[in-house]
Amino acid sequence: MKGLKRNACCYLLLVQPVYAQQSPDIHQSLDTQQAMGTVKTMGTVKTESAERVSALAANQLDSSSRNRNSEESVIEEIIVTGSRTARYLSDTAVPTQVINKQQLDMMGITTLAEALTQFSGVYLTETRKQGQSVSINGYPAKHVLIMIDGQPITGQGEDQDLSLIPTEGIERIEVVKGPMSAFYGSGAMGGVINVIRVKPENGSPNSNSIQGQLSYGIRSAVTSEDSAVAEVYSGRVQGRNAHLELSLKRQQPIDYQQETDIESVGIERQHRAKLGIQTKLKDMQVRLHPSIEKRFRQKRLDPKSTKEGWLEEFYENKQSIETFDWTLSETSVQSGSKDTVASQQTPLWSVQGRHQRHQEDSGQTLGTMRNAVRHFNSISLMTQNPYGELAQVYREPIGWSLGTQLQQESLEQQTDKGKTEVDGEKQAKRVEVFGLFQWEKNLSELGLSSRVIKDSRFDAKWIQQLQGKQTVIQTPEHETLVRFSLGQGYRAPTLKESYYIFDHSDLGYMLLGNESLKPEISLMSQIGLMWQYQGFLQWQAQWSYDRIENLIQYKNAGAVNRVTQYRYSNVDLAKIHSFETQVIISPNSVINFQLGYTYVDARDQNGPLAHRPRHSIQTGLQYQLTPKLKWMLYGHSRTHEYYERGNSFINDTPNLAIKKAAWIWNIASRYRVFEGFEVDFGIRNLSDQYRSELSQGNFSDARPAIGRQLYTVFHYYF
Repeated sequence: MKGLKRNACCYLLLVQPVYAQQSPDIHQSLDTQQAMGTVKTMGTVKTESAERVSALAANQLDSSSRNRNSEESVIEEIIVTGSRTARYLSDTAVPTQVINKQQLDMMGITTLAEALTQFSGVYLTETRKQGQSVSINGYPAKHVLIMIDGQPITGQGEDQDLSLIPTEGIERIEVVKGPMSAFYGSGAMGGVINVIRVKPENGSPNSNSIQGQLSYGIRSAVTSEDSAVAEVYSGRVQGRNAHLELSLKRQQPIDYQQETDIESVGIERQHRAKLGIQTKLKDMQVRLHPSIEKRFRQKRLDPKSTKEGWLEEFYENKQSIETFDWTLSETSVQSGSKDTVASQQTPLWSVQGRHQRHQEDSGQTLGTMRNAVRHFNSISLMTQNPYGELAQVYREPIGWSLGTQLQQESLEQQTDKGKTEVDGEKQAKRVEVFGLFQWEKNLSELGLSSRVIKDSRFDAKWIQQLQGKQTVIQTPEHETLVRFSLGQGYRAPTLKESYYIFDHSDLGYMLLGNESLKPEISLMSQIGLMWQYQGFLQWQAQWSYDRIENLIQYKNAGAVNRVTQYRYSNVDLAKIHSFETQVIISPNSVINFQLGYTYVDARDQNGPLAHRPRHSIQTGLQYQLTPKLKWMLYGHSRTHEYYERGNSFINDTPNLAIKKAAWIWNIASRYRVFEGFEVDFGIRNLSDQYRSELSQGNFSDARPAIGRQLYTVFHYYF
């Protein structure tokens, strides 16, 4: 499979559609496969002889970065989230989109929230805590599993403010859309976002030396109404067995409409430190990753009338996150069939663990402040034999993965007035056992994944997913592939949905949990088509239909003492229809163009579901002006998105209206001053679109909070 050429221009284009899987040590195997000389062409895999491989490995490992972006290279992408085995782009049935570090740097992106806006079908939604959460093709944040190196970053379904997760130290971000519960368990009902961190390059001739990167970025929001500056300082130093990352972010407040006292964007400060240690004991890799983050956000609201007169009021959010990740794995070189990956380094087994304590204080300074403490512990064990011994026994390319995962989470939330909103003794414990079987022959592939999930609050649930791929046409000039998937999704209620007591009686309402909630169950079907022509033109389309039973929504439960009570409840049935199409044109190493469109129709028996854009478009054009200067124009739009207006329910029917929408255009450039020193600069939100401050309370405006921004980022590598 020739695929799109991996030249520098194509490699930096917005989001490339690729196919992937999760494996702790795949980062080393990528360069290993290139060094082993495994190069895929249309319908064949060519492997160098042993003598040739030895010389080639010594050559390429010394300059892997240069060769990875070489215009001469046609080595196909290999990444890590859609199956349990390292695969080539064209070899799996699970579509995955990816954005890499070079793209993030060039576009001046500093947070995970900003990065996800570059994916078609992925949307950001303003949260009640002034942050941003993600939805994928009609599934809200509580249905999307967010991972770092294959480990969930928090408890299932918990709110994550993605605008506070920095992109420093990220190698790439992978997104898989649609139910992935059979692969990754409860919480992956709507899709998976896997953040892959940069790891030291073991085995490199220069791995004994100290290497690093220092970056300084400044972003200025400049309009006729107001201006403010955001600064980001970051650094990374690594040696053979350890690396250290430090980052600092500061954001000044912005007030676009100065006739009001409301700030469009408040003060933000963030400090982060992460240490990585790794060593090798014979064939076993050991990795340790302790980290700590401190976050503070403050935003001025309307003044409040008190006995002392009119006083300033602020919304504040303080967070402290302490995390300890660890990984043990044993690797060995496995040989595959001549029709798949010819030779690669794959973990025979791996054990991963995470302990996290997350403390958060949030609320209005003249109202109620809340303190929440979350504890999350996870450990997983996986063993696999991708296209190894079974292939020799059955003389067919057969692979398998088996594993188990244990998770425990607790949440305690109280107000400064002594009210307990979530009892810390309420916990959720999950035991999950999973297996994946893959079979490939000639131009066909089938995969079956199965998982048993036992949540401490519910009966055990067995779910399955079948996926397949068939190459319909394959010639030296073009290739046509058909992919399909049929499976189940599963999500247990979160601790908040089950036990929450959110008392805002002073404002006339309460939000209550429901211990009798049932888990959500979905049935998903997907079919996709991909066509490529002579390595420079690619078109793909995908249709999906999801049927969700017991969808959890909050509903009006009536009034008690003139206080309206909203209670989490199961909706009998919801349906999501979606369609995606994308075209990528890369005629040479100078120009690259991408255009994508996504349609989503999500509704239950009462009508459309809120915060699901019906139409969205992503597009980008990149042009390499000189060998040292690259330029990119990219934009996105989301339209026909509903929000709850005024009283959220009228006679049990949601009171919905359509949000304001706009096209957002951006320009990005990268200039290499000299070897080891690069500058990124550009303009974000060219047309200066930003939401009305008065619309923030009811989320009626889909435009961004910040208007036009100028940014510059300096990178120094040593």
